Amino acid sequence: MLSIENETKMILNQKCQKASTSFRGRNYTAWFSTKIKYPFGPWKMNGLPGIILEVYDDQNFFKIDAVKISKDHFDFDDFVTSHCPKNEDGESHACGIS
Repeated sequence: MLSIENETKMILNQKCQKASTSFRGRNYTAWFSTKIKYPFGPWKMNGLPGIILEVYDDQNFFKIDAVKISKDHFDFDDFVTSHCPKNEDGESHACGIS
């Protein structure tokens, strides 16, 4: 169940709001900005009333942070992935990102 909370914090000079959910046995926290009204984010994280700039799980296994915001285009290279083990091909399939 998705829960949008009142807690806020600043990410890349954007005021972000906290959202929490469970997905495939993990609890996730996402921080999104309603100033950028696109319901997008990294991996399968989307559908919030603003762009997701940070998302992580409660086991510190999965974390993705936006590293820049560009008015020209959206690119997944603008996110940094951490805590995702790589397979033998060097891809982070456990996080759904290659």
